[in-house]
Amino acid sequence: MVIAVKQQPVTKIKKDLLQFFKKLDTMIAVHYQTNYLSYLIKFDDIRKKILGLKLIHILKIKHIYPESYTLSRVNENLMIDVYSHDKTKLVEARTNLFKNLNERLEDFERKYDKFVKESDVPITSLEDIPNYKMSSIAVTKIKPHKVIKSVNNKKLANHKSKFEFKEAKDPVIKGVTKLSLLERIRLKEKANCEGAEDKQQLAKQKREALLSSKMEFIYNIVYEQSPKFQDDQGADYRVSLPMNRIILLVKDSTEYDISEEDIIEVVRRLSSKVARLDLIQVGEMEILKIGKLDREQDLLKLKTEKTVHS
Repeated sequence: MVIAVKQQPVTKIKKDLLQFFKKLDTMIAVHYQTNYLSYLIKFDDIRKKILGLKLIHILKIKHIYPESYTLSRVNENLMIDVYSHDKTKLVEARTNLFKNLNERLEDFERKYDKFVKESDVPITSLEDIPNYKMSSIAVTKIKPHKVIKSVNNKKLANHKSKFEFKEAKDPVIKGVTKLSLLERIRLKEKANCEGAEDKQQLAKQKREALLSSKMEFIYNIVYEQSPKFQDDQGADYRVSLPMNRIILLVKDSTEYDISEEDIIEVVRRLSSKVARLDLIQVGEMEILKIGKLDREQDLLKLKTEKTVHS
């Protein structure tokens, strides 16, 4: 008579968590390598694609392996991202996730075995593993923009300033205290013209500073959509993104307002400064053709040019 041997609970728990971790890692890596509208990943979207995956599994994995993922909340949505201790290397961590899948799985298995060995209680069920504390998850609240009315816009009826007499004073120019009416008109026109030019120059400088500050941010978004591998002949793949899709990518990646006009201008500047970024016109549509980018060299070049022009 053959007696069926039941699988030990601790073995099944380990097997289930390893399988969920492997599927989750693979799906996120594929997401990073595909032209999605954003690198932000909603847990609900992932959960629907992995049979049996629940929030509790993520919390157990995160407790055992804190360096696995970064969890955050945007309003009511739980977002999941690959973990990076150095935020400046987050893009690199996303890019390298695909080739690090096996290494990460082995790390998780080692950490799980160590956790079981050092646990104060026997691990006989999933409930025996503590949850990662939800209170530690960063929360971002995106509030609708409010129109704030300035008190200066309020009309004050019969304010005393309406009845005050203000004496016009003649300008003093090189000892001349009185000017003819024509001279006054010309002097006023000149002052207005110079003031308008100063305002235009200031507005231009502010816009240049704004565009310059957005260069690296938008470059990083474009970089995440760029191909990371070569074909069998060693040639680079090229990804084509229409401008309207880039606009969606940028707006989806930040909670701050940025105008479409500014996004388009920054993309045009990037295409003129960065190798393997070519902006072409197809009918009425602008399309950015993206080759395999060298992020380190590109950002160095952008920062160098920014320093030279500042």
